[in-house]
Amino acid sequence: MPEFSISREGACVKVLIDRNLLGKSVYDLQKALLAEIGTGTDSVVMDLFGADVVDSSGIALMIAASNSMRKVNGKFSVVNASDTMMSIFASMRLTDRIDISERSGGTNG
Repeated sequence: MPEFSISREGACVKVLIDRNLLGKSVYDLQKALLAEIGTGTDSVVMDLFGADVVDSSGIALMIAASNSMRKVNGKFSVVNASDTMMSIFASMRLTDRIDISERSGGTNG
């Protein structure tokens, strides 16, 4: 079962993470995301609502996606990060380089 789904609305690519963003799923997502970026897009939105954990490979993917979008003058953003993820992202200063927003309702995870 795929751990993510990708949809396109006009020039915006939306990535819904259905499970934790770990290891092999990151590799599969990276290939799919690069293909979408290669077809031309203005923005990529990664929705972490289905994830409780993002490991170092998931964080590396987010940085790579952000860098890829910057190269084409596009935007990469992350939505629905849990409180715990927000703390980790802030301590790593990812929130300084990537637009990341927290889950509404203060959901922990």
